Amino acid sequence: MNGGEGGGGGGGCTPAQQATPTYNINYSNETTDKVVPSTDEYSLSSGMSDAVSGNGQNLHLTPGQDVWFRTKASGECWLASNIQHLTVPQRPMLQYTGADTITTPSFYPSGKFEQQPDRF
Repeated sequence: MNGGEGGGGGGGCTPAQQATPTYNINYSNETTDKVVPSTDEYSLSSGMSDAVSGNGQNLHLTPGQDVWFRTKASGECWLASNIQHLTVPQRPMLQYTGADTITTPSFYPSGKFEQQPDRF
């Protein structure tokens, strides 16, 4: 029997690894793109130290702070998944280098992006 089959315990299965989770970023809300169920856990450390179980809600993300996810082991037949690394970029910043904006009636900002702007 393979992972999960005949899962009555007693070693009647061949342990199988859970599928690696696939979280992405909802940039508008600064959260994960989907809820993190209690069967998954996340950490701010690549080694998954101090991992926290999901609570069935989207995880709030902090720009510049990466997050690691995995699906937890379930009984003897389902081993924990590989770890997914979610890279959470910093928000892009605009710098105004023109005249004093307090006495200038209006100004027009311009931005220079070092990469294609597709993140925070």
